[in-house]
Amino acid sequence: MLLRPVHFLPPTLLLSLAISMSVSSAATADYPIRPVPFTAVRITGGFWQTRQAVNLAVTVPYAIKQCEDTGRLTNFDLAAETLRRRAAGETTFQNQPVTIYPFDDSDVYKVMEGIAYALHVKPDPALEARLDGWIARIAAAQEPDGYLYTFRTMHPDTPVHEWIAQERWPGIPT
Repeated sequence: MLLRPVHFLPPTLLLSLAISMSVSSAATADYPIRPVPFTAVRITGGFWQTRQAVNLAVTVPYAIKQCEDTGRLTNFDLAAETLRRRAAGETTFQNQPVTIYPFDDSDVYKVMEGIAYALHVKPDPALEARLDGWIARIAAAQEPDGYLYTFRTMHPDTPVHEWIAQERWPGIPT
């Protein structure tokens, strides 16, 4: 299904409509309208097509560069190295995170989401291969039970930041 540009609606209204359409994909008896999934929509011109082009050409490459240059990806590599060395029997080995905030992992995940959306708009084998490389690096940092938090993985016994609790799952009833 192709959407044609609607030039008489302001962009903010179009964005609101797109968000509200993506909230639910199932029609109910009291609401017979079925939203269109974003994966079934192609924007072929106008304001949003221009924004998508800027996202592909400028925003995604810049966000990728920031994740790489600031060490956010390196934190995953260091966590993976910590896991490997501890599995080999080194009980005192710890790496120091490259970044200062314990939530820096989430920036990588958000950039990955942006890359995925960009690949949906315009397939790009080189960008997809780069994303696959990031996925492999992240998977290597995931603990055997599925836990994934680079700051804690690097320092499982003594968290390196005041915002990280001593236990892995604080506030969750047992």
